[in-house]
Amino acid sequence: MKLNRPFGGLLREVRLEAGKKIFEVADFVEVSSAYLSQIETGRRNPPHPTLIKKIAGFLGVDPARLLKAAELDKEFVELGLVNISPEKAELAFILQRGWSSISDKEAIELKEILQKFFKGPDKEK
Repeated sequence: MKLNRPFGGLLREVRLEAGKKIFEVADFVEVSSAYLSQIETGRRNPPHPTLIKKIAGFLGVDPARLLKAAELDKEFVELGLVNISPEKAELAFILQRGWSSISDKEAIELKEILQKFFKGPDKEK
């Protein structure tokens, strides 16, 4: 477990600068104070970007600042598998199973393929 993680520390810093108690933020974004405390102390990954934006709005800070810290802080990437096709689910499982065995060169090749696919003319960002 990685304590004193960048996102949690930043969240605590901006919360205190805004003069808010942890329970006030938790109540506003409809999560438990314990959950936010675990994030601030590095015991949990940063929350979903939607929740981060809601927190940022409540605290009156630029969400980009918190989102960037969250992106750099995550130890795991989660993919939602609810209501997706079996083909997409299988792709997620293939990546998960083979992740630790691919080389950096293979990772670069996969990244380039996926970037081209997602930046195609019929895709929106």
